[in-house]
Amino acid sequence: MNERDKRTVVGIVEQIVLQVAETEFYRLTEGLSSNQRLDWVSDARRSLEGLRFLRSPDYADPLVALFYAVQYQLAHINIAFSIVEHIRSTREANRIF
Repeated sequence: MNERDKRTVVGIVEQIVLQVAETEFYRLTEGLSSNQRLDWVSDARRSLEGLRFLRSPDYADPLVALFYAVQYQLAHINIAFSIVEHIRSTREANRIF
């Protein structure tokens, strides 16, 4: 895949993730006051910060799960794509025929 196509795919995936995350955030926080929403967001962020200290976040909290997916899932997709791309290009470079 050439660089232009890669950028196009990345842009599409980012837009999809953004739209889904935004919709889910508003669904989860529907009916909450601004202060309640802010408190929940703060708690979720603190829970995720535990990852830096090898503490598992509270994935049962739907807002923690949402933030985790948004923050880390794209990077994980990129890592997997890079590995597959590396294997593919290595195989092509080592072909004898």
